[in-house]
Amino acid sequence: MNSNRRHFLKTLAVSSAALALNPRAALLGSATTEIEKHPTPGSLDFVFFTDTHIQPELDAAHGCAMAFQKIAALKPEFAIHGGDLVFDALAVNRPRADLLFDLYQKTEAQLNVPLYHAIGNHDVFGILAKSGIQPADPQYAKKMFEDRFGARTYSSFDRQGYHIIILDSIFPTDDRQWEGRVDDAQLQWLAADLKCVFQTCGAVCGNWWHGSRMGFPEGFTTVSLRNGKISIQYQTYGFHSVAPFEKP
Repeated sequence: MNSNRRHFLKTLAVSSAALALNPRAALLGSATTEIEKHPTPGSLDFVFFTDTHIQPELDAAHGCAMAFQKIAALKPEFAIHGGDLVFDALAVNRPRADLLFDLYQKTEAQLNVPLYHAIGNHDVFGILAKSGIQPADPQYAKKMFEDRFGARTYSSFDRQGYHIIILDSIFPTDDRQWEGRVDDAQLQWLAADLKCVFQTCGAVCGNWWHGSRMGFPEGFTTVSLRNGKISIQYQTYGFHSVAPFEKP
């Protein structure tokens, strides 16, 4: 995860995937919303993971497969990917971007659970000028992500009386860069719903497949919801980097 993006999400006190306990709130706007009606919060187990940064190099596809196999064995009701599926679509040509997303989707199939995706900065296609991609390209920026996963980049859905919100915090700029923020449309959509501090997660790729990041090894988070109470556990999956960064 880019350090600027991490700081932005921490400062705003929301993560790419957020959770609230009111299933009827935040239904404003036109983003995708799935609704289930439950009078009181029930029991629910799901997995939140982020920053797979999949690529052919660094044994990353193997690492993702290991993580996905462990997640699948837990049999969660669903999973949420917090963004940065691939490494990376920002600065590459179309064949490379297609290769990365093909690799991710092939590997993701091992999860075999309902899966929701947030978009990360590394998932935005061709916005850096060195990619050689023009803004007029039909897959430019977020369009490739949206076409690949058949969904808007922010959405919400209900499960067992819990309301889960997925935000888009990545916005390309006129100078062919990007910035981390939540736009006015999303803020209006969420105005009635942001009443708690949301959680974040260590990365599946650790330190971009070079070992631990800020003391956290490669892993994902399991979330148990019981009668309105949240229990969270970070789990590793046994991957060892083939190219660890040297410790200072």
